[in-house]
Amino acid sequence: MDEGTNSDIVYSIIKRDQSQILQIFGIDPNTGVIIVKANIDFEENSAFEIRAQASDKGQPPMSTHCKVLVEVLDINDNEPEITVTSLLQYSERRRQYWHCCRSCVSN
Repeated sequence: MDEGTNSDIVYSIIKRDQSQILQIFGIDPNTGVIIVKANIDFEENSAFEIRAQASDKGQPPMSTHCKVLVEVLDINDNEPEITVTSLLQYSERRRQYWHCCRSCVSN
């Protein structure tokens, strides 16, 4: 294990070709904890690939890279819609009314 400034680690998200990632995710430079900064919708993106970097403060500084794969889980975020069609008909032959109902539920 390194000592002194060589043991001080700074975490970051690599900026090159990751503009969308940088808008949605952030990283704590001291702990490396990745946070979500924006809303994520499964229907738009079901997964993300974040390229992260850890660098020490030694002279010369050393760094390493990794890919963090984030899988987005779908939740039931749409309310069900219910459509009811009602029909009342009269039969002259039977001299009675009858009621018919059709319902449709979609999400």
